[in-house]
Amino acid sequence: MRFFALLFILAFLAASCSDGGLGYNDPLYDMKSSVNPQGEGEVNPPFGTYVEGKTITIEAVDIQPADTMQFLNWTGDTTATDNPLTFEISRDMNLVANYGVPDYIFRLLVADGVNPRMDLVFGMEEGATDGFDEGVDRELPPSPPDNGFDARLSIPSYGLAEDYRSFDKDSLGWQLDMQSELANDVTLKWDYSDKTYFNRIRLTDSPNESTFTVDMKTNSFYTVTEDTKTTLYIIGIR
Repeated sequence: MRFFALLFILAFLAASCSDGGLGYNDPLYDMKSSVNPQGEGEVNPPFGTYVEGKTITIEAVDIQPADTMQFLNWTGDTTATDNPLTFEISRDMNLVANYGVPDYIFRLLVADGVNPRMDLVFGMEEGATDGFDEGVDRELPPSPPDNGFDARLSIPSYGLAEDYRSFDKDSLGWQLDMQSELANDVTLKWDYSDKTYFNRIRLTDSPNESTFTVDMKTNSFYTVTEDTKTTLYIIGIR
């Protein structure tokens, strides 16, 4: 009787140690990670050894102020933008958490109630300048005659539908030139969904001595009345 009991125990242990049992013979894989550039963030957990098929969740954690570099994506043995990132491990993996300055985009809709609406975009992009940046900014054709509806972001020698600037300044400004057909009212609309990038962002008639100021964080539209030509300024303070 003891002999058969011993055989049963040995058979059970053998089955348990085989593939699909307790997993003692399942392949093990290493997960390693790094941050690019170094010091901008950290990965939690940074490394580990896992059995094949194990579901792993890792997270890139910012350790710098929110107005500097932020997590952008994962590269290495997988490419993704999810954070946290969850995956099943099936091989050794080396992952890189990439940090950088994300593009910042602000959309401005300009309409006079008669002509087709004009959509303008301003913001920041890494490598952009205060001038015209080929492949980044988007130029508009010349302004129509004085009685034609038009809106554009203006820099020297250019009228733009999209105007991007550098991230390396604490104060940024955009000039908005508009003209309306027969002095129709012109309404500007925007949706400032990112409440954190600028401490203040305002619409005004002068960057220096203004007669009015609209807080673009707390308001979502402004109407220009009975003017054929108008120049306004958008000022953002970080």
